[in-house]
Amino acid sequence: LGKMTFARQPFYTFDFGQLYAGGGVKMMGMIGAPSFRGYVTCIDFTHSVIDLIEPARFDPHRAGSSLRMSAKESEITVHGTFDDIPGVFQVDTGSPTTLTLAAPFVAQHHLLKRFPRQVETSSGGVGGSTREYHVRGRNLVLGAQRIPQPITALAAASKGQLARSSISGIIGIGALKRYVVTLDFSGKQLFLKPYDPAPADLDTYDRSGMRIEADPAGLRVVAVSPGTPAAEAG
Repeated sequence: LGKMTFARQPFYTFDFGQLYAGGGVKMMGMIGAPSFRGYVTCIDFTHSVIDLIEPARFDPHRAGSSLRMSAKESEITVHGTFDDIPGVFQVDTGSPTTLTLAAPFVAQHHLLKRFPRQVETSSGGVGGSTREYHVRGRNLVLGAQRIPQPITALAAASKGQLARSSISGIIGIGALKRYVVTLDFSGKQLFLKPYDPAPADLDTYDRSGMRIEADPAGLRVVAVSPGTPAAEAG
C-alpha cells in the first residue's frame, strides 16, 4: 500500500459481486482494521489520502480533539450522545450515512414517536436490505465535537448488525468527512480535526424517494418510498 509492505497477511476470498451487487464500484478486495493496528492511521477525506504513521513519530497535539475508542478485531467503537441520550457508537468508514441508530436503541428511547416526521426507506449492505426511517436529530456529540441536526436513520432491523443491543448505532462517512480522522490503536484514541472551511455537501439527503442500483443493463430501481416524488411518478 503506497510505500508500505505487509508480509504474511492472512486473507479470505469472497464474491464481491454478491456483496455489493448494485454498488456500481468494482473492488478487488477490502483491507481491514487489523492491517493498520501497527500504525497511527490518519484519514484525510477532503484530500483523499490515508497516512500510516509510526507511533513514535505521531504528534497528538496536531491531530485535533480526542476521545477514547475501543478496537476489538475490526470493530471500532466510541462513546457519544444522540439528542443528549448517551450511547456506544461503532465507527464505520464503509457506511455512507451520517448516523444509523440500532433497532433496540430506537425502541428503548421511543424514537419513532419522538420524531413523527419521517421518511421511510430501505438500505442495502453487507447484511442485505433493511427498512429504515430517516429523520433529523437535534445533535450528535462526539467528545468535544458537536454535529447539529444530523440526518439520522432509525433502523427497524430484526437481525444483523443493526439488531444488536451492544451498540447504539453506526457513525458513517456523512459524519466523519467533516474531519481529518486519526485512529491511534495503541493509544486507544480517536482524533477529530474539523476542516476549515467545512466540506460543502454535508447532510444532504436524496428526496427522490427511490433507491437505484447498478445493473448490467444500466440502472435498476430497487425500492420506492411511499409519499415521495418517485412514488407519485409511478
